[in-house]
Amino acid sequence: MSLLRLGNNGNLLLGGQELKPAGRNIAVLVDTSGSMSGDKLSQIKDGTVDFALSVIPKGYAVAVIVFGDRGAVVCDPTADSRALTLKIAALAVGIVGGSTHLGNGLAVAAKVPSLSHVLVVTDGQADDSAKALSVAAGLKSAGVEILTLGTYDADAVFLARLASRPDMSVSVNDSGIRSAMGQAGHLLLTNGVNTPAFGRKS
Repeated sequence: MSLLRLGNNGNLLLGGQELKPAGRNIAVLVDTSGSMSGDKLSQIKDGTVDFALSVIPKGYAVAVIVFGDRGAVVCDPTADSRALTLKIAALAVGIVGGSTHLGNGLAVAAKVPSLSHVLVVTDGQADDSAKALSVAAGLKSAGVEILTLGTYDADAVFLARLASRPDMSVSVNDSGIRSAMGQAGHLLLTNGVNTPAFGRKS
């Protein structure tokens, strides 16, 4: 008897369990707390566009979520790079408050349908590290890969715990944010192969 068969609803079953298609949506989770002003936010805006342009041709859609006091969706998953660029251009410091409640942002990301990856970009110390780690654990147990990118003033040890693997977390100086975000797209598409930005300190 074959382990692979059609269920009553027409979906494939393997050993009696429904086979669900792999997620193709990626959430970019951006810290917009008060410390992200100036060049940091500009780097993130450009880096998010670069990241999207690297993954959209491979069949992914990109969502953008911001976090401060709370989390909020700026752009639902889309493969329209033009529309995404316009939404990213409107990002501003403090739009969801001035603190760094990363857990609230991750909770919003967890609601993105067909989620495959989350890219976290932050420069701060999470105000709710226990909640953030708890939500991240739930995402990882559901098969979602988490990449983290922090500036030198972020908590590198915490972000390494948040990421799916040590080589999926990196610390960079402020001027290296855009480049590292572009490298994150390559890391994702090569299933975790080390790149000059990820897996090493810049």
